[in-house]
Amino acid sequence: MGGLRVVITVALLIVFTVVCCNFETSEAALSKYDYKMISKVNKDGPYSGLLVSKDSELQPFLKSPNFHLNSKISHVVLSGRRFYIGHIGDRKMIVAVTGMGMMNAAITTQMLCGLFKIKHVLHYGLASNADSKMNMGDIVIPQYWAHTGYWNWQKYGYGPDDELAFEEEGYFSRDYGYLKFADYYTNKTGGKDKDYSCDNDLNNVWYQPEEIFHAGETKDSVFWVPTPYTYYETAKKLEVVALEGCTKEGTHCLQKTPKVVTVKKGSSASMYIDNYAYKNFLNSKFHVSSCDMEGAAIALVCHQHYIPFLGFKALHDDYAAPNPVQPPSCSPSTPPTSPPPSNPPTSPDSPPPSNPPTSPPPSSSPSPSPAYPPPYTPPSSPFPSSSSSPSLYPSIFPFSSPSTPDDDVAVIAEEKSCIYGLLIENCVKVTHEFITKYSHMSDDVSVSSF
Repeated sequence: MGGLRVVITVALLIVFTVVCCNFETSEAALSKYDYKMISKVNKDGPYSGLLVSKDSELQPFLKSPNFHLNSKISHVVLSGRRFYIGHIGDRKMIVAVTGMGMMNAAITTQMLCGLFKIKHVLHYGLASNADSKMNMGDIVIPQYWAHTGYWNWQKYGYGPDDELAFEEEGYFSRDYGYLKFADYYTNKTGGKDKDYSCDNDLNNVWYQPEEIFHAGETKDSVFWVPTPYTYYETAKKLEVVALEGCTKEGTHCLQKTPKVVTVKKGSSASMYIDNYAYKNFLNSKFHVSSCDMEGAAIALVCHQHYIPFLGFKALHDDYAAPNPVQPPSCSPSTPPTSPPPSNPPTSPDSPPPSNPPTSPPPSSSPSPSPAYPPPYTPPSSPFPSSSSSPSLYPSIFPFSSPSTPDDDVAVIAEEKSCIYGLLIENCVKVTHEFITKYSHMSDDVSVSSF
């Protein structure tokens, strides 16, 4: 009996030690000083939150003449993330960089919404264009956001009529569609006037909804995270904002004057999409206009907190772009045919042939070059060397290719940086417009709007 008491006592001490260690670890993440600063900031709340993914996207906003940092508490650093405290006119704001990708975006948004008094969250940045009706430089404002990087990857040999792994338990579904990799072979051939159907070990990936955990320990699932109706309707008023088509210096211009457009859907995933076929799939399957790496994560966390969210995405490319090289063709596999032996087969007891086969002499003429890959001529810089006139940024522009000379790559990088800066400046302009004219409307948004 005494031994049992000793075992129980030791076990309780271990549990107590683990709990204390965990408590100390959690306290170390946010110190008493941090909570004191948060409390001071919240006394002046609520705030408009603004999140961007990179510091290069934030600096134009911080340096804009309309934004001013708080004279008493200009920023708070929490778990390595800096939250700037400031205002535009009488509109108080908390601004932060999330870092790239869905996880960083979700973590920072949770900190913003969970620690501070926030009435709504805004987000701007760059996105890839998935809509043929949009042009490079356009700023799209989606009504719905989807995380299109959450998949159930189906086993090879199974198809649309086969149940997914853990579908019966309710963890996954086939409600939102799938991508079949075998559909994306190119140059398929299979005989005269007939395509050959290629198969692929990668099979299918099925798109999945996200789980949402609300207060009161209730949860549901959502694939399309909505922007509150009143916010989306108000965002339509931003379509009259005149965006800049050239840099401030006037040295670089977009081919078409950009515009603000409210669209139905945008998608996000922790992947940079520079692939026309996949963008085309996302548009045809889900009717999305943009592909980015953070928007849906921010929208999802805000939705969980019943905090309105509105995102502005500047399209940094055009919908279609040529491939630098052509992919190989997919042909039906046929068993290899062996050439007839040069000498008849012999038995082990047979004498060796008097004239053993010899290799043919090398040909004096070179063998023909393979048809793949085709020769690729690197593009010369589309920008004029003279800085006296503005250069037009092309609607379809291969930023680099496998054979682009180093000098051209440097020029391309410089031009791209200038244009990206222009796009972010336009995002800042739209954000200012919303903050100064429409940010008051969050007072009228109820939970039912979600």
